[in-house]
Amino acid sequence: MDGVAQKWTSANEDSLAVATLCGGASIYTAISFVAHYADWTPHYLTFETPTGAAAFPRWRDALFGFLRKVVYADRRAAPPGTPPRPLVLKSPDHTARVRLLLRLFPNARFVYIHRHPLEVSRSWAALVAKLCPQTAMEPFTAADGAAFGLDLCGRLADAYLADRHLIPPGRLVEVAYDELVADPAGVLATLYAGLGLRGGAPAQAAAAAEAVAYTAEGRRGRHTALSADAVAAVAAAWRQQFDAFGYTTDHPLAGGGGGGRRPGGEQRG
Repeated sequence: MDGVAQKWTSANEDSLAVATLCGGASIYTAISFVAHYADWTPHYLTFETPTGAAAFPRWRDALFGFLRKVVYADRRAAPPGTPPRPLVLKSPDHTARVRLLLRLFPNARFVYIHRHPLEVSRSWAALVAKLCPQTAMEPFTAADGAAFGLDLCGRLADAYLADRHLIPPGRLVEVAYDELVADPAGVLATLYAGLGLRGGAPAQAAAAAEAVAYTAEGRRGRHTALSADAVAAVAAAWRQQFDAFGYTTDHPLAGGGGGGRRPGGEQRG
């Protein structure tokens, strides 16, 4: 988690709004009940369990209702004659929903940003330490938070890797987080070209300027090394991510001197 201010009025993921609108049938509810995360994670990512399937209609209706409001507000604010803009959904839980999203939005296009699993683990720990005390409805420990992260992030990536083959050619681009940070304008150009999007030059220039300012202000997270036990736990629980994208445990967060990735690590686009 980067060093940005967190307020109740801050912009947030679409899934937070949907969680409120659907009565809590969301993994976002687990952020308030970290010690009992397992009451949510198996059910409200893919909605395939009996509990999840029963909640799916109200989650789906809440999602559609929220998106209609977003489109309506955007169209009202747009100058006359402005063509409709595509919706962009950016919530971590959608990572597990390739199959579901293709059913709901058959023409959807996907961007998957992968990051070294050890960095994800450290970032998750920072999020739990910074955000969850503000939202918690019950006591929880650091061990609870770590277990929650191992389970949730593993489910997200495993579901994505199992279903990404369902995405038609030309509608998926995968990029590495480090490449995005190093060259935001270049990566955005790749995304626009790979997904067949038009009118990208102004957006690319604006995003590149914002990324440069963000880095210059020192707002990117800086994380301390993981213990040997934590590295082993991440390597075991998230093995598919290491293998799929060529990551290794030879990484500074594990006390290594390497970059944490094999040469030629996989990238799709």
